Amino acid sequence: MAIDIWNFPLNRAGKIGYHTNDPNMSDPSGFQYESDKSLAKFPGHVLNKHDIRLAREQGASDYQMKQLWLHAGKTGVSRDTNAARQLWQDYGGIKSPWKFGNYGNWGMGMKDIYGMEGEGWNVDQVKGARDFAIQNRLNIGKGVDEHIQGLEQQALDAQILQQQEQLAQEQNELLAQIATDEAAAMQSAAEGAEAGRLASMRGGGSRTLSASGAATFKGKGLTSSENKRGKGRGTGQLRRPYGTSNLSIAATGKGNQQSTLNL
Repeated sequence: MAIDIWNFPLNRAGKIGYHTNDPNMSDPSGFQYESDKSLAKFPGHVLNKHDIRLAREQGASDYQMKQLWLHAGKTGVSRDTNAARQLWQDYGGIKSPWKFGNYGNWGMGMKDIYGMEGEGWNVDQVKGARDFAIQNRLNIGKGVDEHIQGLEQQALDAQILQQQEQLAQEQNELLAQIATDEAAAMQSAAEGAEAGRLASMRGGGSRTLSASGAATFKGKGLTSSENKRGKGRGTGQLRRPYGTSNLSIAATGKGNQQSTLNL
C-alpha cells in the first residue's frame, strides 16, 4: 500500500534511531517523539529532515513529497526549516490534473470522482486523473475503478447510438435521393411519350414537291403526276394504286370536244 499522506505522523521526528536511540523517545509504533527543544520552538510541530527521510522510506513519490509539504501547511505544522524549504523547491512545481487533497484525503476516492463530475469532466479526463494518481503512487479508493468502468460503458453506448443514428440518417437520405431520381426519370419518360403522341396527331399527311417539278400527294393512297414531255401542258392523272376508273364528262364548248377524266 502506498504511503498515506493524510495520516503521516508529522507530530513525530521520524523513526527512533534517526538521531537518538533513547527508548524513552520512542512511541509504540517506533516513531521518535519530538524533542522538548523542538516543541518549544515549534509547539504545533514542524516538518523537518526526519519527516522527509521517513516519507521517502515509506515510498513517497516526488508528487507525494509535494503533498506532504501542502498537508503540513493545512494542519498547522510549521514549514520553517531548511529541509522544508528545499522540499518545496525540489517538488513544488509538479503539476497534477486534479486538486487531490481538496476532496477527502490525498489519494483518489469517490469524493474526487463526484467533484470531477460536478465540474463537468468527461470519462477521459477522469481516467487521466486516475492514471496520474496510480503513476504517482496515490491510494485509489474503493469503488473508483468500478465507477470509471461504468462511465466507459456509458460512453461506449452513447457512441454506438450516435453511429446508429448517423447510419439511419444516411440511409434515409439515400432512399430520398433514389426516390427523387426515379420520379425525375418517370416525369421525363411521360413528357417524351406525350410529345410523341402530339407529333403523331399532327402528322396525318404531307405534300412534297419533287426535284423534277412533279407534285406528289402522300397519304390516303393517291398520287398525281404531270406530263414531263409536255412540261405541264399535258393531262394530269390521278392514279389509285389498286385500280382505275374511267369517267367521261361531256362538255359543251367550241367544237363540241369531249374531255375525259380518268380515275
